[in-house]
Amino acid sequence: ALKAKRRAEHRTVWVVFPDAGSYPILTDAQSVLGWVALVADKCEQAVQRFDASLDRDPDLVASMIGKAFCLGKKGEQTAARELYLTAQEVYPAYPPVLAGLRATEPKKTAEMR
Repeated sequence: ALKAKRRAEHRTVWVVFPDAGSYPILTDAQSVLGWVALVADKCEQAVQRFDASLDRDPDLVASMIGKAFCLGKKGEQTAARELYLTAQEVYPAYPPVLAGLRATEPKKTAEMR
């Protein structure tokens, strides 16, 4: 499918979260391969796949979330948060978006008196 002359169209899949219900999400082949790489703990390869997916469709939340997760894992919290915020503009109620925003929320420091 990756070497096909014509790119595959988006597919809608349902993602189920035990505590939050099920949600439809658009995905494509590059995004799915990105998630496979992410689960195999190959974030560099995953980011390449997510970038390829986002080059095709910059609003594909599945790819934004995967890339943001990898960025956060590498310690790039600010970049990850920016991507989660962008994803929130597209799909505000999606549980991974909300979880990512919580995980990358800037730590509050004690005020100096």
